[in-house]
Amino acid sequence: MKKIKIFGHAWHTAHQHAIITAFPEYNFYYIKNVIKRWSEQARPIPKNLFFVDHYEPGEYDLAILHVDQQCLYGDKKGIPYKMLDGIIKDIPKIVINHGTPHFQDKDPEELKEEMRKLIGDNLMIVNSKQAWKEWGFGKYIIHGISAVDFKPVIKKENRIITSLSPSNDLKRDGWAAYYNRYFFRDVKEKIDILHIGQEKKFNCYKEYRSYLAKSLIYFNPTKESPMPRSRTEAMLAGCVVVSTPYHDWDEYIVNGKNGFLISGDDVDEAVELLKWLQRNPVKAAKIGAEGRKTAMYHFDPMRFRKDWQELIKKTLGNEIVGRETKELKKQIEDLVYLIPGAHENRHWKAILKRTLEEFSKRINNI
Repeated sequence: MKKIKIFGHAWHTAHQHAIITAFPEYNFYYIKNVIKRWSEQARPIPKNLFFVDHYEPGEYDLAILHVDQQCLYGDKKGIPYKMLDGIIKDIPKIVINHGTPHFQDKDPEELKEEMRKLIGDNLMIVNSKQAWKEWGFGKYIIHGISAVDFKPVIKKENRIITSLSPSNDLKRDGWAAYYNRYFFRDVKEKIDILHIGQEKKFNCYKEYRSYLAKSLIYFNPTKESPMPRSRTEAMLAGCVVVSTPYHDWDEYIVNGKNGFLISGDDVDEAVELLKWLQRNPVKAAKIGAEGRKTAMYHFDPMRFRKDWQELIKKTLGNEIVGRETKELKKQIEDLVYLIPGAHENRHWKAILKRTLEEFSKRINNI
């Protein structure tokens, strides 16, 4: 049986690693050296990922491309999508939008309109239910992460960590409100928080997992970021997670049982809770253990694979139905035209219509 071949480009290494490794029976091909590269520090290169110099029409079955809202305003991150979307015309395209309609001082309605134009006829996937509701179109798939990769240690080190996207310029980079960085800064001024990616860096994925497994508390201050993976990874590693409630998080957390929800603007509330957890490490570890169970249930990689499998099957199925139906229609019409006057006969037209409908049903059931 022919292997499905999926084309794409490097973007969010951890997210893409999850998709690629979920489908060992597929082959993935990424174009080389287009703005972003695969980060081997973040994740090893999967065995079924290959790098190519260019896109070759007729070689692939599906393309999975990537954007966020910053791509709408001339940022170089938007080059891979715009370039490949213009080149790839022979296969269906799925676009993963990693953002939400919030950026700098832009009007959310303007962002939605511009994103619709950018996505065009392609199918858009987002990373949280709230993001899907806010954009107003597309579909959402919640990530799945292997619990085997993030095993907690029995004895935790009493520290608070975060993996918030780093920035040294709150005013200029456009993401301050998105990541709730002012709130994070004010909390950090009152209690020690080790900032992964800025104050703490790792040489490889294994080092990151080991550090996470030994950490007691994970702090997530984000407001508009859709379902941060690092927060789920911390839960799987047995960290007790203190997080703002946005992007569906209040659907998963029972306050004080499997984690904690904070408002996202009350600095004293956050600091008081973090200090309490540090004073009560045994209690914190128990809550962290419950959080791991929650993450294993809701963010199961097999559910993630199933969601993507259904999406890919439907996308490719629709493409097959559309292509094959057009070909069959032409063949039948050619035959009908061989019969004198048949193309003007309403009975022949009805037969043609029923034949095409039955063909489409059978293809959809394959």
